[in-house]
Amino acid sequence: MKSRILIGTSANVRYAIADTTNLSIEAINVNKNSKILCTSELALLNIAALLSGNIKSENGKITLLLKADGILGKAKARARKDGRIIATNEIETDKLKELNACTEFSDFAKMYKIGKGQLIIETDLGLKKPYYTTIDVNDDKDIEQAIQEYYLKSEQVDTIIKTGVKYDENSDLIRSGAIFIQALPECKKEIFEKFKKKLKEIYGIQDLLAHDMSLEDIAKLLFDNIEAYKNLEIRDLVFKCDCSYNYCLNLLKRIYTLDEIRDIIKKDGYVETVCGFCNAAYRIDNIEGI
Repeated sequence: MKSRILIGTSANVRYAIADTTNLSIEAINVNKNSKILCTSELALLNIAALLSGNIKSENGKITLLLKADGILGKAKARARKDGRIIATNEIETDKLKELNACTEFSDFAKMYKIGKGQLIIETDLGLKKPYYTTIDVNDDKDIEQAIQEYYLKSEQVDTIIKTGVKYDENSDLIRSGAIFIQALPECKKEIFEKFKKKLKEIYGIQDLLAHDMSLEDIAKLLFDNIEAYKNLEIRDLVFKCDCSYNYCLNLLKRIYTLDEIRDIIKKDGYVETVCGFCNAAYRIDNIEGI
């Protein structure tokens, strides 16, 4: 079952609807921590999948980096236009031990949070330098709200983002997805309010998918009795890192000069870099000709 994203537009909004089930299952499977600790990672993965539909440049990418003080507060995700999505999280050992030691649900609930911090959005258009936007997050503002605030702050546009994950009785993920609706420049306020109301009235995206509704079916449901719309394209989404030898070499060159890299290679035989998303290791032993 492939993960996919449907992208479309109407007179008042542009939209994206994503089935991220396979992406989410793969993210959980490669995570070294308990699947219950993937909450913030899956939220970022779902949003990154949606935002992949906004990337125009072939070399562009969007990275979401969560830096907060809760046990769920160290997650990140990246999206490429071609549908490559990667996400991971980092759990501090001391906090994990403390969580595992909880004997009361109330104590567990106090710890099982993102906490207070920031969500950093890095937008790379394939030019020389990416640009960054930072949004504060806390236990009263979830990641969806932070991304909506990001669009208001950076582009001054109203945006709705809804994500959802559904588990079975064994706490295994069975469906996940996300919906993105954004006002176009001439969007009528009353139309946008109808979309807000519709999303409150219908089942969550995860339940719609669990009832075997296709992305096209969900689009039809969203726009029913509101306005005409047009589905533009469907893209496949894959859980795959975008790292490479050259990518890691370029990261290395941001830290060291070429002479410094040569000196390390001369001394140790190579320089090793590790991808921050998938942990793939790259040994660089020759930079001549670069």
